[in-house]
Amino acid sequence: MCRFLFFLTSALLACLASASAQDADTFAIQIGQAWTFDAAEEQQSARMIIGKIEEHESFGSIVHVSLVNVSTKHPETGDQTFLSIMHMPFTQEAVEYSARKLDGDSDPPPQFTDALAYWSRVKGGVWTISVGTALTEVLLAAEAGDPSAINVR
Repeated sequence: MCRFLFFLTSALLACLASASAQDADTFAIQIGQAWTFDAAEEQQSARMIIGKIEEHESFGSIVHVSLVNVSTKHPETGDQTFLSIMHMPFTQEAVEYSARKLDGDSDPPPQFTDALAYWSRVKGGVWTISVGTALTEVLLAAEAGDPSAINVR
């Protein structure tokens, strides 16, 4: 009986270890992936596209993303419209916390490269909060009339 319990416990632990390893492999953030993320209900069609990953001496791994298919209201008509945010830099931890489901491969919008270059030139900051929370903050600032809150093309 003790031998049976030992083998049963060993088999269960092996299955759990295998499942954890498989989940970790599936969750690897890579350039060119499109992910759903921890967005508000009205942002369920939005996607986070991984455009670049780099190491930084202060922040560790920085994941540069574009957010596409972001729902917002047209400032003049109030109608629902969709936009893309070309570049937002996050810590790797923030992206891993935020990512929900891999939704395939996708290139970032063409303006991503220019937005990334601008961020590098001005030595911009890095978001450490979740992607969904950062998106909400940016959209609220834009709605309040802060023209620097969102730069879309």
